[in-house]
Amino acid sequence: MKFSLGIPSIVFGMASVVLLDSGSRRVEAAFLFGEPMIIDPHATKFMNVIFPTTTTTTKVVEEGEEDNEMMTTTQKEEHKLKLHLNIGPSLRKGRPTTTPNQATPRMPITNFGVSLQHKMTTTTPAPFAGTMKTMTSSSSSSTVKLPGAHGPHPAMSVGAWDLSVHRPGQFISKNGAQSVDVTQASWEVVWKKDAQAGSLIMGFNVAQDYERNGVHFPQGTVYIHFPVWSKEGLAIAKDIKARAFQRAQDALRERDEEIGKLQSTSNLLLKAWHYRNIYAAIETYSLVPLDHYKECIPDDHEIMELPGGDLFLMTRGYCWTRELPWGKEEILGTASLASEDN
Repeated sequence: MKFSLGIPSIVFGMASVVLLDSGSRRVEAAFLFGEPMIIDPHATKFMNVIFPTTTTTTKVVEEGEEDNEMMTTTQKEEHKLKLHLNIGPSLRKGRPTTTPNQATPRMPITNFGVSLQHKMTTTTPAPFAGTMKTMTSSSSSSTVKLPGAHGPHPAMSVGAWDLSVHRPGQFISKNGAQSVDVTQASWEVVWKKDAQAGSLIMGFNVAQDYERNGVHFPQGTVYIHFPVWSKEGLAIAKDIKARAFQRAQDALRERDEEIGKLQSTSNLLLKAWHYRNIYAAIETYSLVPLDHYKECIPDDHEIMELPGGDLFLMTRGYCWTRELPWGKEEILGTASLASEDN
């Protein structure tokens, strides 16, 4: 089996990780892909976690009367994040390499300051506009369309919400420090019912084309994607990854043992047998998709535990562009995030 982070699985509202076997036949589809095409409760839980409601009680003292208690309920209206983009042409099988060659031209865009706003955009389509009437309306006149809310399966999205950019990204060119201006930003969470992983997707319009050492950050709509894991889904994925790495290690150990046996015998028939075992072990190792597991399943230092401990946001993602809803995807590079929330 192998995991694959594929942009089409994000665009069409699927989970962020696809489970395939070595022959590219989809197996254990229920692990990440449930039916029907509706949103999973984990998406609502994500919204509740980053926009919690707090209740405070204060005593009201009036002369000549008993003390009364007044309860005040407030809801958090934004969640701040810091983004870093690494734009460049180093791609592997249509996906950005997680460990790019340092000699390859890259364009690091650092220190983006963004806030996930608890305001629905004016471009949010039905059914969201009618089913979330209690949510605050956006003051934005226009925001970019998102792959989930404005794609083929909008019912798997929490809807399009405002993304406030309170600090532009920066990169260093031959002219010194340059700011990257973006507009019409929005965000969403896409999570298919019964899936173990969802997607946090941010989108914005890049005001102009930016260039550094022959690498371009193009003008137009750009999307950034980060997987969101449930606690159970992450545990299952880590177990699959650990067993795969153990399989690879066992294959290497068997190869080395057979090489030793080959060198210690003068019997031609035994030598042929050990040669066969050596190549069988090498083939077993080569069929374990270690790169896919490294890319798609996060290590402990690559996840951000959200309050409550039931959801985990992967801090490593990628940046891409496409024309919705059916345009061809173009991966621009990788992305990382950190919390700026107090």
